[in-house]
Amino acid sequence: MNPVRVAVTLSEPRMQMLDSPEFRQILQTHCDVRWNPWGRDLHPSEIADFIGDADMVLTSWGSPPLSTEDLDRLRQLKVVAHAAGTVKHLVPQDIFSRGIVVLSGASRIAQSVAEYCLAGILGWLNHLESFSQQLHRGGWRTGELRRHELFGARVGVVSASLTGRRLIRLLAPFGCEVRVYDPYLSQEEAESLGIERASLEEVLASAIVSVHAPALAATHHLLDRHHLAHIPDGAIFVNSSRGSVVDEAALHDELVSGRFVAVLDVFDHEPLASDHPLRRLPNVVLTPHVAGDTWEGRRALLPLLAKEALKCIDGQASDLAVSRARFATLA
Repeated sequence: MNPVRVAVTLSEPRMQMLDSPEFRQILQTHCDVRWNPWGRDLHPSEIADFIGDADMVLTSWGSPPLSTEDLDRLRQLKVVAHAAGTVKHLVPQDIFSRGIVVLSGASRIAQSVAEYCLAGILGWLNHLESFSQQLHRGGWRTGELRRHELFGARVGVVSASLTGRRLIRLLAPFGCEVRVYDPYLSQEEAESLGIERASLEEVLASAIVSVHAPALAATHHLLDRHHLAHIPDGAIFVNSSRGSVVDEAALHDELVSGRFVAVLDVFDHEPLASDHPLRRLPNVVLTPHVAGDTWEGRRALLPLLAKEALKCIDGQASDLAVSRARFATLA
């Protein structure tokens, strides 16, 4: 059996970030590999010539998009395996009519994001930062500050996306009452996840709210001033999805009041301006869009995508495959 022809578009910096002995072993055993010879991100005008007669192409952050014209030339291409998140801007929609399988590493990244959300929730519930600051200032246990348990809490999840579903699974041992707002979530899917479908207002009226909606025209400022007012006093608000889903000015105004606390990893404009008013609020944990970035997650992406791509070349189905319907809802 002839080895599978694979083109790896990743630049040298990306390879240093994502490469692993496991990935190299998979390619060495099964593939005839064409590596990016320039060590930099490819230009869109170079991508088709580079892929050539490859059966599959492995891409990641920094890889140029494939156009319809590129696909017209790539007659042998069977799989596009993206070792990163969304493929929305990587491939044209008509790729699905050509019989080419598109794989995404989004489900693996979702694990990292979900753990980030859980960590943010537990951090606020346990007042870790406040207690730490007390001790760093030379104090001990003062005031009436009390920790809270996650067990049995009401959690509202905005969108049953990959990350939303992964967080729901992480919450299962805590016996939380989970409500989800997602107009595309069926009753059967909700029952299989062990959660309850609810309106956006009902979801926001939870003790903990975690946002996982994609950035689409329909979700721009989905959480506006009216909806944010439904978040109860003392709640924890987490956004690890996209900044555009939340009206940032309205969220700032709510947080200035001190009604609730927040964990924010995404913003309208990134990097966050050095003088941004959110930086001055003590009831907000700010992180620089790192929720999906873990050491383990990075090292897992290329081996995972390579294995799944080889399965697809062999005619098997993959859980990482992006369908035409799902493509339309990607951020």
